[in-house]
Amino acid sequence: MIVWQIFSILISLGVIISFFPSRKWYVVGWIYAYQSLCLLHLGCIISALFLWKSLGPWQFGALMFNIFFFLYLLKRIFPYLPIATKEVASGQNEVVDGELISILFTNVLQSNRDSDLLIDFILRKQPDIVLAVETDDYWVESLSKSLGKAYKASQIQSQDNLYGMALYTKLGVMEKDTLFQVQEDIPSFFSKMQTAKGRIFDFYGIHPRPPSPTEHDDAIPKDKELISTAKLIVERDNESPVIVGGDLNDVAWSKVTRVFQKISGLLDPRRGRGFYATFPAALPLLRCPIDQVFCSPHFMLKEIEVGPNFGSDHLPLFITLALRDEEVEENESLNALSEDHELADEIAELKVVE
Repeated sequence: MIVWQIFSILISLGVIISFFPSRKWYVVGWIYAYQSLCLLHLGCIISALFLWKSLGPWQFGALMFNIFFFLYLLKRIFPYLPIATKEVASGQNEVVDGELISILFTNVLQSNRDSDLLIDFILRKQPDIVLAVETDDYWVESLSKSLGKAYKASQIQSQDNLYGMALYTKLGVMEKDTLFQVQEDIPSFFSKMQTAKGRIFDFYGIHPRPPSPTEHDDAIPKDKELISTAKLIVERDNESPVIVGGDLNDVAWSKVTRVFQKISGLLDPRRGRGFYATFPAALPLLRCPIDQVFCSPHFMLKEIEVGPNFGSDHLPLFITLALRDEEVEENESLNALSEDHELADEIAELKVVE
């Protein structure tokens, strides 16, 4: 019983710490674990039912915390369960009116030197767009050599600081730009692409620096990158179809990600379908969905899946969207409230301490 009580208190402390108004990695890191913490609290509740007659006042109090935090965590992650409302409509029976665009997002892990497994997966899936991050010279050379013939356009920013990016596409590219929105060594990609039928859409690939003891002490660079991208989408032309994706180093249920969606007007195709967790690849029970993709209401979802382990610490994310001529009425609409704009402006004014 004492072991149950100590474990129950520890996982409750993790949730309590996540409530602190701090962007330090050791605070926001607990938000990434909400999915796992929810399951752990449920486990404590179920086990308490078998120990019910042994519960004293302290154990009963711990159980009440378990129930409260389980319900709170369930509320936060519920939108990603298959029984929740879909934010992006399914296009299985309606893709005849749209044009399919398939995309593969992958963090290759810069130190990983086994490119064959990933390349085999790409060649098997034949996505229209491939966005790879953490690409250094080795990865750029390997991907370009294997994909160069099939993918007529590319955008390369090779770096050895874990933030290189490489984009390959079979679609037409009308405009492209490499942006450094927050830090001079953290690139992001913008491309205006054209499909075979002449439809035009904007594509953004991002990989902000995460809050972690090895990368950055707080979440400010990540938060600013997300909000900066949202504001850039609005400034460019929020009437155009838009896709944003990459290793966002943020979880789908975080407050900043939701504000990013509301400001940009983009939708999450995973809502109502599943977590599609990708990191860490080696620990299935602890995986969280930090590789993400968002789209404007012009799209319907045909397919989304997590790819196989190819030696990286991330699993690849593959998605097929159907681009419609007009916004899809069945898609959920998002409206930014005044507090969303206030938070976005507050984040935009934050200073990054190198």
